[in-house]
Amino acid sequence: MLNHSAVIQENNGDRNLALSTIALVLFTSIHHIYGGALYNTSWRIIMPLFFFLPILALTLYLQYQSIRKSSTLLLAAFTVLAVMWIVGVGFYEGGYNHLLKNALYFGGASEEVITKMFPPEFGGTKLYEKPNDFLFESSGIATTLFSFVMIRYLVPFVKKQWERIN
Repeated sequence: MLNHSAVIQENNGDRNLALSTIALVLFTSIHHIYGGALYNTSWRIIMPLFFFLPILALTLYLQYQSIRKSSTLLLAAFTVLAVMWIVGVGFYEGGYNHLLKNALYFGGASEEVITKMFPPEFGGTKLYEKPNDFLFESSGIATTLFSFVMIRYLVPFVKKQWERIN
């Protein structure tokens, strides 16, 4: 007999994974656009518009297709993109670029250490800013939290899809 409660819970998990992915990408996009305007760095504005949003669309499409079809290739492609969001945006962008930078800066690390780990520019392109804007820094740190929410839904999703395939 079909357990409707289990089906609804399963669909909610799939939907929550999609929503947490959207939240992570939209939040980091707003963060980058705000940072681009604040620090006059066009690359921060270009990233969300030309990279984040198209890759988000592909990620959601692959998730949808991996639900519809039992395919190792689709599940692998989706998982790679999902992990890319978690590691690239959540852990690197949020964790390293903001959480660690702020911890070192406000924890009293030397200027030399901070500059070495977070160079102000590279090849003439402005990269890292010292923490001087609460909204920019806190929104950057928040992407780390969004990535953990995404992990919360990604792991059961991949397990469930893998069991369907095998």
